[in-house]
Amino acid sequence: MIDSEDPSVADERRSSEGDIRPGSGERIDAVTEDGVPAPTENRPQGLLSRVAKVLDPRMRLISEFMILLHETHTLLTAEENEWLATYGLSVTKMHFLLLLRWAPDNRMSMSELSKDMIVTGGSITKLVDAMEVQGLVKRTSMPGDRRVVLIELTEQGSTVFDRVSVLHDRFWEETWAAVTDEDFAILSRQLAEVKRVCSTPRVH
Repeated sequence: MIDSEDPSVADERRSSEGDIRPGSGERIDAVTEDGVPAPTENRPQGLLSRVAKVLDPRMRLISEFMILLHETHTLLTAEENEWLATYGLSVTKMHFLLLLRWAPDNRMSMSELSKDMIVTGGSITKLVDAMEVQGLVKRTSMPGDRRVVLIELTEQGSTVFDRVSVLHDRFWEETWAAVTDEDFAILSRQLAEVKRVCSTPRVH
């Protein structure tokens, strides 16, 4: 069965990301003396170019960063989903299988999966339902406490993940061939800091 990303999870992500759409093809090619990105003559009209009208220099930088982050995530997810669909998987399902494959005894509780995937319990339940139909996972009870439901990777799920993961690694190696190891290290450190800031509780 070929599918795209689980609708409930996709809707949850879209609701948090807004209606920003990819494909503008815009780049930041120059900066002003104060370090603020400046529009170039060949820059197409779109979200990034409209951000240049924001008067506050810092807000302009924040807005451009957020737009680029959203668009990059959307583009990469769409491309990966298209590739994984040929194996009956999606980005969400591949992440789900990866968590179970690395977990002790290849099983985790619903609450653990929900926390690690940063989605609601309801979304995890729907995802498990769909993956059970595919024969990739199954529900079991925790030994000694039947009230706790565990999700376990089936033999078929393990085989599918192991086979696809090798091809998946090759897919990403080809996708990122032009990016150096040094650039990856820098980007990873910067994104880790962004994640830390976003995870810090704030008073609204």
